[in-house]
Amino acid sequence: MKVYEAMAQAFRDEGTTTLFSLMGDANMYWMATLVADGQVTNVHARHENAAMAMADGYARSTGSVGVATVTSGPGLAQAMTALVGAARYQSPVVLFAGDTQRGDTAALQYIDHEAFGRLCGVHVETVRSANQALDAVQRAFLRARTLRQTVMLSVPMDVQEQLLDEYRYTPSHELGEASGVLVPDQDTLDQALGLIASSRRPVLIVGTGAVQGDALGPVAALGDRIGALYATTLLAKGTFDDSPWGLGVAGTFSRPQAEKVLGEADLVIGVGASLNRFTRQEGHLFAQARTIQISHQAAAEMVQKQPTTLYLRGDAAATVQLLEESLAEAEHTAVGWRERFEREAWDPHDAAEAGRVEPGEEAMDPRDVVAALERTIPDDAIVVSGAGHFWSFVNKGLTGRGGRRFLYCLGFGSIGQALPVAVGVAVGHPGRPVVVIDGDSSILMHVAELDTAVRAGVDLTAVVLDDDAMGAELHKLRLKQVPDAAALVPTPRLDLVAQGLGAEGSIVRDQAVLDELLDGHAWTGVTLVDAKVSTSVVDVSAVMGNEVSVTA
Repeated sequence: MKVYEAMAQAFRDEGTTTLFSLMGDANMYWMATLVADGQVTNVHARHENAAMAMADGYARSTGSVGVATVTSGPGLAQAMTALVGAARYQSPVVLFAGDTQRGDTAALQYIDHEAFGRLCGVHVETVRSANQALDAVQRAFLRARTLRQTVMLSVPMDVQEQLLDEYRYTPSHELGEASGVLVPDQDTLDQALGLIASSRRPVLIVGTGAVQGDALGPVAALGDRIGALYATTLLAKGTFDDSPWGLGVAGTFSRPQAEKVLGEADLVIGVGASLNRFTRQEGHLFAQARTIQISHQAAAEMVQKQPTTLYLRGDAAATVQLLEESLAEAEHTAVGWRERFEREAWDPHDAAEAGRVEPGEEAMDPRDVVAALERTIPDDAIVVSGAGHFWSFVNKGLTGRGGRRFLYCLGFGSIGQALPVAVGVAVGHPGRPVVVIDGDSSILMHVAELDTAVRAGVDLTAVVLDDDAMGAELHKLRLKQVPDAAALVPTPRLDLVAQGLGAEGSIVRDQAVLDELLDGHAWTGVTLVDAKVSTSVVDVSAVMGNEVSVTA
């Protein structure tokens, strides 16, 4: 058995069922062997960056390890943007990166994989001989599964061709989990209980650590006991939107009412949330509140550290449950400010900084487009949002009604990632509607992946808020009173592009037409809606807030 054959079998033994790929000389034999028996579905992308982004979307939305593969040199280099983004999102992905032959630094496609991996912030497992190959696969999957790390498995072509005398492999999931659950020490717990007992206006902010750590039930129980309101980080958007005590997102995209309430909070408890400067609006959002932060990470490992009154290192669910049980034992209950809190619906047209569509413009108000999407997107949909000027309207105007989930694609601050990430999400959730909302310049970067979505047979609707411009840059130039012509980039007929790639496509300039289209939309198959929106409507929070949180 050759090494590439053994490694393919090891990936199957790890439970791999889906591969996101782009074939080349350095990965084709392993890749062909992996998918040959039909146990593993091969989603062959049109660009290496897209293949990596698809694995990221698959992993973050399902919780399972995503698997991608690219070839050496330019193949790996093309995947860099998505690779960095996945690493920063702590996405559990294993990337099989075929490499040139060992020592052949003159090879046309040579690149130093280990240096490249360090540059991207990923862990690299390099296979230097046949007897290391299977151990490297096991370590890669173990890291991805247990540490939620993005791992690059670098395998030179000459090593792949070596012979392995015997195939013996123990999948990482059979090695056993670490015993015990991490919880804070009693002294730290007592300090937290004291802060909670003395609070009158507490808020619980949940991040992805709470969602992925099954902590929402304990959070709700603690909230009921102390009369807390709930907010979320951007990445946990939608959580508690169905609760009467939910404030929505805390931070850059807070609703006006949420900002007011958070400004009055005397205690903020972050559960699986980094409470970074974006969630805190550079420290201004709840500046008067004491803060408790609960995370399994060591304080020094937090990506964007902010001062906190008390840090509790521990499993999110177990730590919150301990707090609630301790308060129950002490017979402590409080109404907090629930007696006087009444949630109001946010009207996007109330935003003071937003303008209006100019008379005679053949374009729609982006707030009206988002309102139509809020009304029609199914409750069980997964919404993948790109980034740009438009996304402020999306983040403020869409809710997590009925269990909708949200996924973001800005780990590296790049546009162009949303469509391939959404394809990975859709592959991981067959039969569930997936909606990707993006800008025109962004969608065009990887529009060819509509073909991949069609071939994969997924249910994916792409809605493009198309302003025929580099929207965020256009409005920044205008705010600085700098000539804006360079940011005006006409968009081709995206509806025709979509149709040429095998999807359904339509172009809409009138709100009534869009409303009718969305009312009759089945949310199945692959569809692109090119929604022309005005450049006269601007949301300053999207234009000037050019950095957003990529953690928790």
